[in-house]
Amino acid sequence: MSWVEILKSASSTIRKLFSKKHQNVEHNKVEGSMVIVGGDISGNLTIDGKTITTTTKTRFDEYVDKMAAYAILKDQDNPDDIEPIVSYGVSKDLQITRSEDSFEMKFCIGDSSVLGKSEFVMAAIKYLPSEDMRVFWKNNYCLEFDVRFSPGVRAIQLEIKDEHLKKIVDKKINTQTRHKFLLPILSRNENAWKSVCEICFIVFLNENYLSETSSSLTISNLALTPTTTN
Repeated sequence: MSWVEILKSASSTIRKLFSKKHQNVEHNKVEGSMVIVGGDISGNLTIDGKTITTTTKTRFDEYVDKMAAYAILKDQDNPDDIEPIVSYGVSKDLQITRSEDSFEMKFCIGDSSVLGKSEFVMAAIKYLPSEDMRVFWKNNYCLEFDVRFSPGVRAIQLEIKDEHLKKIVDKKINTQTRHKFLLPILSRNENAWKSVCEICFIVFLNENYLSETSSSLTISNLALTPTTTN
């Protein structure tokens, strides 16, 4: 095939492709104008260069609108008691007592064979169904709480999980009494906060967390708070 024939063939193919594309554009245009639609991973639409937020509002938006703190243990929309969980199945080893804005974990480990392993006792604040807390993350809220330890507790583990029980936060907490963490620092993934299911406080039964088989700790003033207040 000569160069002239190759060029003619290529030209014909380009005309056909252009004609097909033009037909598709004509078929999809509305009132004589083209609308360019895009989007992002946060669920926002971009139409002709203008961003439209499509994220559904949650019950937590009113806290952010007022720059108010969300007191987790006072939440009347999540009234269920905190669930005590013992990994090795002896539920009597952990007792939880709660008041309006605090709860106490008392544990007495009856079987010393569980010590020094990966066993644990845990207080789990559950959200069923899971809740979208991204608005707190977007607005730089902090998770804060006070801890009062008995001498036998050396540290606790803070875990926050999504609806699939995947860990959003997994952080060791020392015996300092006051703790405050910026949410975007605790977890840099905004969308991880879309389906919060559990907020857990855990004591592992090993020497890094516990030095006595009978001990206790109290969590109080657990809240999500704005970084600045009015």
